[in-house]
Amino acid sequence: MKQSQSLGLSSKSKACTVCGRDAETIFQTCGLCHRRVQFEKLPPEEQERLIGTTIPKLFMPARLEHLTAELQETVSKLSENTGLMLWGKQGVGKTYAMAAIIREYISQGCLVARIGYEMLCLRIRDTYKPNAKETELSVIEPLNKVDKLFIEDVGTTVSLGRQESDFSLRTFLVLIDQRLEACLPTFITTNRTLEQLKDSFDERIASRLVQACQVIKLTGKDKRYGNEA
Repeated sequence: MKQSQSLGLSSKSKACTVCGRDAETIFQTCGLCHRRVQFEKLPPEEQERLIGTTIPKLFMPARLEHLTAELQETVSKLSENTGLMLWGKQGVGKTYAMAAIIREYISQGCLVARIGYEMLCLRIRDTYKPNAKETELSVIEPLNKVDKLFIEDVGTTVSLGRQESDFSLRTFLVLIDQRLEACLPTFITTNRTLEQLKDSFDERIASRLVQACQVIKLTGKDKRYGNEA
């Protein structure tokens, strides 16, 4: 007898009563739908507090409707395992746009994490210090488990035209590879083109980003204060 049957469980997964995915909770819904329903039950101030644990205070005003119609449509048509890479000059609103997207995903019940690329590298470097409280795995593993991962300012750890360290390359490659294999989307902002990222990292990174993300060049006014694109 199979273990599931011995425990009195059905060998077939029950479908979520909302979306039809496999139910993951005792409420006969998938985890995503359960979290969305719970989020919608929260008072507005609690919803904002929860969103504020991921979005910086400066970008809390960001809303999906503030973005261009083209970008809104792109986001709405992303498949569940496809991310987004926004690139463009500093000040065109990449972080604002990502904050708006994060807000939308949290309200949909997604588990979301956001980290700056330089901060990611700093945290992992700190794990090599004597008596470090974190390990490299303890830093990366939570980022590999969330539904949507947002990495800001990729490629800013070195000047344009210079090569990233082997450490930075390995860190980024491991993270992107593991999320690709798990079919989990990654969202990235950068001031660099794909060609420039290939030069500062290597061909593997550029190839992974093309696989993982829809690449969009962002232009227009700064979105940090709610300006239209």
